Amino acid sequence: MTGQPLDQRRRLLEAYREQNLPESSREIMTESLNIVGQSWMEQTSLAGRLINRLAGVRRVTHHRFGVAAQEEGFYVDVKAQFGAGGSLSGDPAVSTAAFFLVIGD
Repeated sequence: MTGQPLDQRRRLLEAYREQNLPESSREIMTESLNIVGQSWMEQTSLAGRLINRLAGVRRVTHHRFGVAAQEEGFYVDVKAQFGAGGSLSGDPAVSTAAFFLVIGD
């Protein structure tokens, strides 16, 4: 997800601000949440790729999606994600350890 889609959302948010829409407008709030969610997904994906590369694990993400919302504060809730991976050395303990490092458990 790196790059282009996130850049497009940032440009759209900037265009809304140039129209002098209030920060509380639906358009600005929606795009802000969209950027928060996409940025979080991009950052966690990059961190996972780095951990997996250092651990010698190849991981394929089949799908990953969720919502970014605001109640009292902003949050990202990943509703569903699925992937598979394996150690490049063939050691299943390595891929298991990398998996738990990535998910933070």
